[in-house]
Amino acid sequence: MKKTGSIIGILVLVFSISVFSNESKVGYKGFNLGQSRQAVTSFIKDKFTRISYSINKDMRIETGDMVYTDLFFDHLDMVYYIQVEIKSGEVSKVKQRLVETYGQPNDFSGKEFNRENKSHLTSRWLIDKRYKIALWESEYCRSSRLNPCILYVEYMDLIMKDAKGKHEQKVKLEEQRKKDGKTYDGF
Repeated sequence: MKKTGSIIGILVLVFSISVFSNESKVGYKGFNLGQSRQAVTSFIKDKFTRISYSINKDMRIETGDMVYTDLFFDHLDMVYYIQVEIKSGEVSKVKQRLVETYGQPNDFSGKEFNRENKSHLTSRWLIDKRYKIALWESEYCRSSRLNPCILYVEYMDLIMKDAKGKHEQKVKLEEQRKKDGKTYDGF
């Protein structure tokens, strides 16, 4: 019985790695969801010079004039979230390019506001119940006639995000178990 359980465990692991490691066609300028860190590193090698890294080794790349692309990696070093910040964009032009690529928005439930970057949701796509693409425009774009303005386009792999969250929770629980399992003599 133990042999069957270990075989099933190995099959589940192989299946989950193959599901999560597939690079999608959802992304921006050659950066795709599911792309490995190694593939990103070799892609940006000669194309981009302004690159910065966070503590978690996530990347911020200047991909154009006044355009910044943030790449966030999961625990398997795969891109699960891409945020493109366009500092001088027009909503209609960006939305039109997204419509040409992904079709009409199909996941817009009403007004949403992002407090982190003070922006309003204008359009959202849900592809294969796995990939979410959202177009946001900054608060001051709506309150003034200034055009162009700051736009954000987000690409997210919902399955990879969920797996990353579960992995982080598992790591925290394991760390807590180790702390709780230690015995302290004399305290």
